Amino acid sequence: MSLHNLSELAESLPKPTPPSPFPHPYWIVFSDYGPRFPSIEEKLIQKFSQTIRSKPQWKLKYNNSDIASKWKQEFRDEFGKETRSMEGVLDYVFLELKWIDKTEATLGGFTLGPDEKILASGTGIDAVVDEKVKLQLQEQAKALAKSFDEVDYHPGTTTVVDLVHPLLFPLQYGVTPIKNEDGGVSVSEYLEEIENKKKSVSFGISKKYQWLPTSMTLDSSQDFQFTSYINNLHPVKFESLYKTISQVFNAAVPALNFSLSYYASGYRYKVEVPDGYEAYPKEYEEYMDALYNEEDKKEKEIEGYEYDYDKVEEVLSAKRLEFLKPLTVSYKEDPSPTNPINVKDFDQLKVIVKMANIELTPENPSYPGGSWHVEGTINENIVATVLYYYDVENITTSTLSFRAGFEEPRYEQGDSEYLSTYFGLKDEDVMTSPLGSTEAFEDRIIVFPNFFQHHVDPFELKDKQKPGHRKILCFFVVDPYDTLAITSDDVPPQQEEWWADEQLKDYLPDLLKEKILKLKGEKNWPQTMKEAKEMREDLMKERSVIIDDDIFDPYEREFSLCEH
Repeated sequence: MSLHNLSELAESLPKPTPPSPFPHPYWIVFSDYGPRFPSIEEKLIQKFSQTIRSKPQWKLKYNNSDIASKWKQEFRDEFGKETRSMEGVLDYVFLELKWIDKTEATLGGFTLGPDEKILASGTGIDAVVDEKVKLQLQEQAKALAKSFDEVDYHPGTTTVVDLVHPLLFPLQYGVTPIKNEDGGVSVSEYLEEIENKKKSVSFGISKKYQWLPTSMTLDSSQDFQFTSYINNLHPVKFESLYKTISQVFNAAVPALNFSLSYYASGYRYKVEVPDGYEAYPKEYEEYMDALYNEEDKKEKEIEGYEYDYDKVEEVLSAKRLEFLKPLTVSYKEDPSPTNPINVKDFDQLKVIVKMANIELTPENPSYPGGSWHVEGTINENIVATVLYYYDVENITTSTLSFRAGFEEPRYEQGDSEYLSTYFGLKDEDVMTSPLGSTEAFEDRIIVFPNFFQHHVDPFELKDKQKPGHRKILCFFVVDPYDTLAITSDDVPPQQEEWWADEQLKDYLPDLLKEKILKLKGEKNWPQTMKEAKEMREDLMKERSVIIDDDIFDPYEREFSLCEH
């Protein structure tokens, strides 16, 4: 074969998929895979920045020297005892505000949230979704809700109504028929390669289920459109809703690119902290050696003298506090992603769509709040969430809170002074740190990576005599580097109701139905809603397992001070 032919052959072969830069949220603890716990100073920077950016017209005020001086003094008065590096912290905050101000001017209506990977849009003239699109979505969602025979309350709730949810009719390994490249059908099987996608703990993997995403590709206008059906949303009856949903997604793309770019670039430490082994100057090492030598000498020279470990540790503890120097806090340069991501560079995106309402009434006037969670398992491999609040009425302020899980600092055994001085850590503290919250009001899109846990904070009716609601459209974006997550392109609709619908001939041609029934048998396929809801219970049970040993859960494990 000639070199020319070899070159043509090489070009025709599928290109290997590069490794994903996105870590899985359930990373393996004690593996150096997760970020190190942040310092007190880093958390103060975060707190001060959020406090300022929550003020009305902060961009007009932070450059005013009188106002800035007043704010700085307020921070000194309230938090001065928490750090020995307050002036460095304050300088950092105001320099970073300049970068945030400059960056937000390029984001087309989005602002940075508690972390630069969390973005949110505005309302009214600052909304990124056109008002006509929002009103269309409101009407189309009402029509969708009316199309159901009964209200589908999310299991375990009396206020959350599921309109479109991936928990119903998921891919089930060993059960669900999938289309093959040769035109045949086969039963989907669990692949061991799923476990090797990323470093993930066992409870971050399902051997039974996968939520079913649909593919999106770019049209001639460089906008994303759906190429197959959204699971649990009829593609013919609600064709116009498909278009509206895609318009909302396209409005979120600039923020999605920004969030994923910083997510792919790794955790950005604002304050560098020396490891415990390097935190002390040479003088401390000399003092410690002299103290040990003195005790050794006494033990040898004084009959009956016993080495007093407790006394030595007490003396060293006091000296460690003396020798631990304040951290140097310095804003060196504006951050920029080292691994920029543009989702339009990929041949397709796999996206899971959810629509849900929280509906309150005078008889049921409050929502208690959600649980802390990340989305999905390694099977879906979700890297980001996009939330759109398209209809909010008669409720108190609703917020979405975030927190992150961290690896423990590297420290010398028993060195509680290092841990408390630099990190504010003590034995049995949970290895998570709050990031802050973002208000969820009508018109707002919130985008964040699926590395932070989040939960909906409690809210209630504003006017207790009237009903109220909060309605969302949600996108779970699958890692674009993932080739193993199966989409609705390859899974024929499983719903019994859809099989009987003549409008779905393009999705379920007679020949395909025959092949599936030959494979599965008429008694076993398609699935009824009753079967789907039973499966939903099992799926939810699987994904809400309480871990017997929280030490392996990066979001729940407690810090354990090693003293031996």
